[in-house]
Amino acid sequence: MTLAILITIKATEKSPYVWVNRKLIHMVSGAAALAYAYVFHERWVFVVMALVFSLMTYLPHVKGRLMNSFQIEGNYGEVYYCLAWLLISFTLWDLDRVLAGMAMLFMAFGDASTGLARFLYFKYIMKKYNPVRRKHWIGSIAMFITCTLIAYLMKGSLPLALLMALTSTLVEIQPWLDDNIAVPLAACTLGILLYR
Repeated sequence: MTLAILITIKATEKSPYVWVNRKLIHMVSGAAALAYAYVFHERWVFVVMALVFSLMTYLPHVKGRLMNSFQIEGNYGEVYYCLAWLLISFTLWDLDRVLAGMAMLFMAFGDASTGLARFLYFKYIMKKYNPVRRKHWIGSIAMFITCTLIAYLMKGSLPLALLMALTSTLVEIQPWLDDNIAVPLAACTLGILLYR
């Protein structure tokens, strides 16, 4: 899993679409979330890897040597992504590993679907690439559908899956807290209330 993430980072080095590259890396990390939820027998391997990736994404910002294929000066989204996974994987192991994995997948695939849907919409339907990064309704619809499927497949109960997906989509849209932190934390908090 770690190797797949590193290969994706390397493979996107020449791509000019930084936000698309980020979303591809998100998606590849989804395998780690599934392994956390269903395969790992203890939390520490995952926690250590989340810590390593947190440092690996933070240090280039400090040293001024960004990995330009997916890092942007002044934007710490990828660091927050790794830190959120670190926090969730450490704190929810004994409480609800599947919920933790689901929250991680909301970012790995749900959030990735926002950027990819927006990119594809502008590039192929609107016939122009819009490099201005902002939220778009097409991305929100993609996230809602993706998160609904993830929640339903992992936890069952379509009404609860719809509520989890709607809440996570609304949290992703809000402008005050980085979505890489807000979405998984909101999903975990609501999930604990709904599924426990």
